Amino acid sequence: MINEELMGVKTIEECEEMATVDCKDEDECISGWFTCLEEVFGEVEKVKLFGEEINFKGFDFNGKGIVGVCQKGKEKIKISLDSLKFANLTKVQELWLKAWLKCRDNY
Repeated sequence: MINEELMGVKTIEECEEMATVDCKDEDECISGWFTCLEEVFGEVEKVKLFGEEINFKGFDFNGKGIVGVCQKGKEKIKISLDSLKFANLTKVQELWLKAWLKCRDNY
């Protein structure tokens, strides 16, 4: 079940505030973003990469931030979220994606 508070945000600033509430350091902030993105995008199953539809498996850390995990057949790839094309996102999912892409360089 999706957290109604996460789905009720209206601005990028609200997304950042919610993702980083009570963070003491950079690692905790990235962890907060990860948790929010996992929940908000939990039902997304497909994305496009280089124009080809592939399976979206979720998110992971790459040592520098959060990346998307995609799969085609038996092969998996971790890729920056700005390289993926998400289809049929809700306005709130679009907002969370924009918020992460804007704020990620802060961590």
